Amino acid sequence: MESFETELKALVEETYAANDNTPVTMVSHSMGCYHALYFLQQQSQEWKDTYVHAWVPISPAIGGTVNEMKLFATGSSEGIPGVSSNTVRGEQRSYESNAWLLPDAATYGDDVLVSTTDRNYTASDLDAFFTDIDFAVGTKIRARVADLTGSLATASPGVPVYCYYGTGVDTEAFYEYSGSFDDEPVVTMGDGDGTVNLKSLELCKGFSEEVKAFPGETHSGLLDSSELQALVVSVATIAASN
Repeated sequence: MESFETELKALVEETYAANDNTPVTMVSHSMGCYHALYFLQQQSQEWKDTYVHAWVPISPAIGGTVNEMKLFATGSSEGIPGVSSNTVRGEQRSYESNAWLLPDAATYGDDVLVSTTDRNYTASDLDAFFTDIDFAVGTKIRARVADLTGSLATASPGVPVYCYYGTGVDTEAFYEYSGSFDDEPVVTMGDGDGTVNLKSLELCKGFSEEVKAFPGETHSGLLDSSELQALVVSVATIAASN
């Protein structure tokens, strides 16, 4: 993360200078919103006041996603033909980025995300979940990234935020296992953008100047929306005109 932070900071400053000292509008998508939030929290308020006009998170996954529970338990083939979930599970478990995207306990509260014949698991039960899926080291991996951005309920990037996301698309919200975690679970859908659950998407309401939901738009499909593109240009144009 240190190299990323250094290089992004340099890019922002170079862009600012190359455009007649115009503050930069940062735009991020999906997990990139986690990285952007982390980056902004590491900068001084003086630096942000000088170089950053606004941050535009699109389809933000900063509260984590329920589908990471299945990824760790069973694996996820990502819809690739001929690839079984179990085949890629080991590799997927090794990525700290996937551990970072696990559901945040404060965001999901008491929602049961995974159920077996023996017990239920909420986002507060990750240690037990890791033990039961025979991946106890997951607790250590999660600990390295869980607090990078501090409490998401009180997250403050320190710049104006304009947040946009899709809603009303079936999104995996609950998994029921009747046998081994190697087997595919029964999936119950909830609201979201098809990838990120609504509770996670809506977290930005706590620190945004403007929030707009796009009913029926999917996680990546939203990027093709002409209305969204116009909004992003509008936010950036305000900086250029000041």
